[in-house]
Amino acid sequence: MTPSKPSSKSRLSGAAVTLAAALARLAPAGAISAAPGASLAPAAASPDAPAPPKPKDPSVPDVVERVTIASRLAEEARKGHSALALAAAAEILAACRTAESKRSKATQGGPGGEQDASASASSLFEKAPQGGQWDEQDARAAAPPSAEAAPDPASLFEEAAAIARTDSNEPLAAAIETAASVSLGGGRPADGRGESHADRIRPHSTDIYVVRFAGGETARATVVTNSGQDVDIFVYDMEDKLVAYDNGLNTTGACSWIPDKSAEYSVRVTNTNGVTVDYTLFTN
Repeated sequence: MTPSKPSSKSRLSGAAVTLAAALARLAPAGAISAAPGASLAPAAASPDAPAPPKPKDPSVPDVVERVTIASRLAEEARKGHSALALAAAAEILAACRTAESKRSKATQGGPGGEQDASASASSLFEKAPQGGQWDEQDARAAAPPSAEAAPDPASLFEEAAAIARTDSNEPLAAAIETAASVSLGGGRPADGRGESHADRIRPHSTDIYVVRFAGGETARATVVTNSGQDVDIFVYDMEDKLVAYDNGLNTTGACSWIPDKSAEYSVRVTNTNGVTVDYTLFTN
């Protein structure tokens, strides 16, 4: 007797299970790490303790945090071939609007060069050319970063619908396309405090940015690629103390910490691959 084909409802239930599993793997143990001695939460109350985080205004969403969640969900959805999880990531990203910025950067290392881990963040930024300029050794690195430096909600919706059709689940594909038309309809301004900067990093090099973060509230710096290549992110204070880092093997690196006071930090994006990688840096 030929087994019956699973119904659309059972396929949707299976997709929901996949989504739950993907969400459970979004933040694997040790993927996001604070440096030794650094704190990701306010210290116990004492005269010298830093100020507790300011209460969040529920009307102002944490855009960088949502971008981080959506990017990791998209990565897990692709690994699990889950149309539903990928569509969920697209819907989250579609609601995220950041102010685009063009940050100046210093670049360390690269083809034929060596990385000096002991060099201070401030000295590197002062010595290196500003605005991402250097003697070009890689023709591709001279070009501007592609539009796909970070996951794009429209392309994620299309990818999700294609996966559903590959699984012979036309009802789910149609539902995803309907969700896309609703989520992507009409342009929206930035919907929370957050900036994005798209750039390109050469093989075996580090891009260094100086970013000011507000004191007494959670600071976030996230780097995202959409090419399957892994990049790492490290945050130092201006006294060259490592504050937070994420060097996990994934396409989204995220750091969060609570500054004692408003100050500038050195945000370093490191590419250990042998190829040039496009990326987007998100900060709040």
